[in-house]
Amino acid sequence: MTADQAMSSQGASQGNTSFARFALPACGVRLRSTGHGIVYVVLLVALLVGSINHNNNLGYLLTFLLSAILLVSIVLTLRNIRDLVCQGHGEAAVFAGQALPFSLSLQAKDGPCYGLSLSLDGNNWVRVERADALPVMCQVFMAVSRRGRVEMRRIFVASTFPLGLLRATREMPVILTGLVYPKPIPTHAGSEKKTGEREESDKLPVRTAGHDFDGLRPYRPGDNPRRIHWKSLATQRGLFTKFFEEDEGGGAIFSLADMPGKDLEMKLGQLCYLMLRADGYGARYGLRLARQLIAPGRGLSHKSLCLRALALYTSS
Repeated sequence: MTADQAMSSQGASQGNTSFARFALPACGVRLRSTGHGIVYVVLLVALLVGSINHNNNLGYLLTFLLSAILLVSIVLTLRNIRDLVCQGHGEAAVFAGQALPFSLSLQAKDGPCYGLSLSLDGNNWVRVERADALPVMCQVFMAVSRRGRVEMRRIFVASTFPLGLLRATREMPVILTGLVYPKPIPTHAGSEKKTGEREESDKLPVRTAGHDFDGLRPYRPGDNPRRIHWKSLATQRGLFTKFFEEDEGGGAIFSLADMPGKDLEMKLGQLCYLMLRADGYGARYGLRLARQLIAPGRGLSHKSLCLRALALYTSS
């Protein structure tokens, strides 16, 4: 669906509350009346008719004063979203079925802007109270149901400032990227065993940590919290992680070919479940996706590498 079609469908769904709608191609802004604006215009018409019937000069004065307020409101509403600049930041990542958060900054070059609303689809709006010369960080969300890379190239910005009589909507160019991992699906499937691996009593398809303590090493981001040597931190010697001699050997490789069923998305979801379970136990694990092989490892960087491979995998 194109942006114009999205805006048209949005306007059609709100047609019962819109009195008038205008497009201003020069600044890319669409302007329509709100429910309060309809009541305001009806009141102006009633005042004008009453003033004409009774030839009341004070009625004329009040009608023209309220009309001038409406005109000023139109100018201020258009100005409030005319000079905005929007820029995306980072790459968001979630599992399928969750809301994907996109981080972006909003900047107003020509004075502050108030009461802004942001949306990716024209329906789910996020409120930003004020945007100024300094960029304001905010997040917009998008529901995702399938894995893979997500890229958005436009965002809708709307405002009813200052009186709520009119709503101005503008489509702004922006590049927002995200990654959707497969939804974990519980399974009891096994894995390719590495040499020297032992079967665990709980039938975990990967080898758990070894038991031969080999000393301490400096803490590295991504180390299992269960391995942190808290006594060294308490004695102000620094943060260290317990190191086991067996930890760097063995491991398990989860293979796509070993997953039951024929549905690719289900098999990837089962791989994701096994991988996350192994990571939760602090075990070493790898991944085999057709010709792609990720050697066994552990830690946040290894976990991110495997999840990215699952999200971007395409069968050849």
